[in-house]
Amino acid sequence: MEIALSPPSDERTAVLRTTKGTLAGPDYVVLITAAGAASPLPRPGAARREAAG
Repeated sequence: MEIALSPPSDERTAVLRTTKGTLAGPDYVVLITAAGAASPLPRPGAARREAAG
């Protein structure tokens, strides 16, 4: 499995609201593919970041 994160072109802020409070931070486009599989979307460019864990 490959997970790629890239920032959106408009630099939006993501906001998650729960009954315990609000969490805000930079928004990301998330692309998840099977390892070695062809992606239906163009691959993120130089701004690509991979999740570890």
